[in-house]
Amino acid sequence: MTSPLSITDPDTIQGLLQDALDLRAKFIISLTREQGSRFDVSGMLREIRDRNLTVEVSGLSANPKSWVGQVVTCYFKVRDNSRKADIFYNFPSPVLDAAASRFDFNLILKRPVGLDIGQRRSSIRLDPASGDILNFSLWEDGKMVFRCPEAGRAKLRPPMVGGQHFEQGLVTIQDVSAGGIRMRLAAKLLKDISAETLSKGEIPAAEGKPVGPAAWTKGARLVVWIVLSEQADNGHQVFWLKGRISYRREDYLNKDVEFGLEITHHGKNDQSGKTAWTPVRENDVLELGTWVYQRYLERFRRGIA
Repeated sequence: MTSPLSITDPDTIQGLLQDALDLRAKFIISLTREQGSRFDVSGMLREIRDRNLTVEVSGLSANPKSWVGQVVTCYFKVRDNSRKADIFYNFPSPVLDAAASRFDFNLILKRPVGLDIGQRRSSIRLDPASGDILNFSLWEDGKMVFRCPEAGRAKLRPPMVGGQHFEQGLVTIQDVSAGGIRMRLAAKLLKDISAETLSKGEIPAAEGKPVGPAAWTKGARLVVWIVLSEQADNGHQVFWLKGRISYRREDYLNKDVEFGLEITHHGKNDQSGKTAWTPVRENDVLELGTWVYQRYLERFRRGIA
């Protein structure tokens, strides 16, 4: 069964494979293991035959004979001159044989009768369009809840970065992927939060040293609440995510700061109403990756991906 983004014309498939061969395009070969985890290796298309392809793969310590009979997914990209963009393609294929090559190993794959457009979900970075993100809040991990004696239970603290900041454009989401978020915080927001934090006495004042987001560095742990639009039914999805900052970059002209957040845990409410945090495997939050992939396909159909 094919999708609107599937290619089945033999001449078109031949042309794309030939382009990948001629341009020495990088192939990613993804194998799903028995326990559900993925194993990826990179390679290069070496030969196109009537019934099979030869892909030379690198980075393996032993002959991948155990792969024979298993189905892998192959990803590659080719330049589309009409769109002036790189287009990603993928196809599933059984491994027919494996043998040592001059330097690495060759996988013999069944030649595809169809190609799907799209890259690995975990690799897609989506620049959200207007209306894609409905709300956004941010806390420092460990400072999200407090014990309320009057209520006799834990309560949620106001976020350090909240919906009002998002609405005012003081925090913007640069891109979203299955395993991360890139955000930009305005210099004014950093300054305001630092002043407010010091005024409340939440952090001891240290002369000349920033506090709050202005002090976040690589490795700092955060909690994110993000609401994403579901355009198909005018609904929305809510995500609770924990992560650590993977990089920090300051704009030296306007002093805005960009943060990259690697998602480490995905939170869902259990039967008691408490949030249960599940570690993220292979940088892929399934539901978030699905949302990103669907937006990517919608844009591609409209010719703007």
